[in-house]
Amino acid sequence: MELKTFFAQDLSGNVIPSPTVDVFQPGTTTRVTGLQTATGAALSNPFTGTTTGQITLAAPDGTYDLAIAGGGRAITMRVRFVSVTSDGVALAQAAAVECAAMTSIAQAASLASEAARDSTYVIAGVYEDTAEGLTETAEGDQFQVISADGLSFQVFRHDAGPVATPITGAVYSTQEYIIKTAGRLVPQIPGDYLEVLVDAQGRAAMTMKNNGEIEYPISLRAPNMELLSFGGEDSTVRQDLTGTPYENAVEIECDSQSRIRRVLWADGSEDVYLPGGGSSGPSAILQEMTSVPNGAQGQNVIGGFTCTGLTRITTGKYQYCWLVGNDGRSVEGSTVFNCSVVMLAPDFRSIVAEFDMRGISGIQSIQGVVWDSSDSTFWFVDKTNKIIRHYTTAGAPAGGDIAVPAITPNGIAYDPVRDAIFAHNEGTTSVMIYSCADGSLLQTVTGISTSADMLFFDSLKNELWFSAGTNGTDGQARVMPGNGGAVTRIYTLPGSQSIEGIYIDGSALWSANDGAFHVAAKPPLALINRYTLKG
Repeated sequence: MELKTFFAQDLSGNVIPSPTVDVFQPGTTTRVTGLQTATGAALSNPFTGTTTGQITLAAPDGTYDLAIAGGGRAITMRVRFVSVTSDGVALAQAAAVECAAMTSIAQAASLASEAARDSTYVIAGVYEDTAEGLTETAEGDQFQVISADGLSFQVFRHDAGPVATPITGAVYSTQEYIIKTAGRLVPQIPGDYLEVLVDAQGRAAMTMKNNGEIEYPISLRAPNMELLSFGGEDSTVRQDLTGTPYENAVEIECDSQSRIRRVLWADGSEDVYLPGGGSSGPSAILQEMTSVPNGAQGQNVIGGFTCTGLTRITTGKYQYCWLVGNDGRSVEGSTVFNCSVVMLAPDFRSIVAEFDMRGISGIQSIQGVVWDSSDSTFWFVDKTNKIIRHYTTAGAPAGGDIAVPAITPNGIAYDPVRDAIFAHNEGTTSVMIYSCADGSLLQTVTGISTSADMLFFDSLKNELWFSAGTNGTDGQARVMPGNGGAVTRIYTLPGSQSIEGIYIDGSALWSANDGAFHVAAKPPLALINRYTLKG
């Protein structure tokens, strides 16, 4: 249980009185229970902030969506509540403290971006001196005081007296410091750690150093590990930059590691900085990595399952859930295929249903999977039998399977306009388009890479996306015209080192990775990764 305090303000810094606050499980509309006030009393959910815009709550350890509404505007931000105890792993303790600080900075930047769009944002309790902090907070609250040079802040606890007691070690860099050092965050965890994966108990399960070295302090068998990075969501920073190299900038965009990626200048020109240097172009910024849950057929030795195709359910009873193809082999080199199609919850962290396909004669690997929005069914590739099979969410055949004996099908995509299936002939430059109504071949398009794996079709833009990559290196999402032709854009996806299915919604991209099967991947886990696309 951790106590947090926020203040609701509009873009001009005016207090938003009595804001309405909801706390949800991440990515859902399920309200969190067990909230408390600063005094430990039960707190309802939703609740109302004070007339001065103060929002104070304590919540059980975990990550939640904090939704705040007032002044005719509303925003939602991701917050994490952590209480670290002395019996925790030392590294996890250090990581929790550092991550909390870095997340606070990134959240402030992210909220500033929301303010630019919604004229409403939330800032943490930061004061010019301890006297002001004591005046504005209640006993037991924590508050922050900016240093005289504006480059760091110290966290204090409001103790009886009143006395401002500094929290040992809780001195962190401000966003202004990040700007002055070209957006670079250097974490202060001993050992030069860049990222820390923690399990559900807050223990460090995997660590990554700045030099790329990976360590595994404890077993990786526990699923649902959450990536904590020293940064946060992509953000737009708006603040006074007088005296810095960016004083003529009107907007600065930072990536999830708080590194400057784009600067918009007062004269309308802009500079774009890509990872590793280079000119402006398409890029993908990693936002989240989620380990798929245990429990599916053919479970991998270190947890999860061998992911292949990926699609989101967009209609019907299970809208917003996901379907993932399951090759069914537990380790690389196995010849035992316990194949299935797995339905995952919207946050990927639990199995809603599993459709066992082992009863299909001759079937081995299941590859591409797509959702058919016309009748709320799904299609998947039975690669061995060269059939694109049609099923209901009850796990029963829906009829109308498409036999494709002339090709080796692997990745597929769905076109809702033509009610048709795109199917790549593996190892060739050809994609066949079949009618879902009668299985007839409607069109053949060329130009796709021979190394293409899974597909996604954007019917609004008439763009065909496909994944490609070598296990152990960052995979790619490539884009070509839906009617054939050369690749127009390439997005490299950091952390997708065993890339399989992809799904795109606007500027968001999700990739499925079977790293627990192809263990050359770093990390060697079955993951669903989420990215923000630029360009």
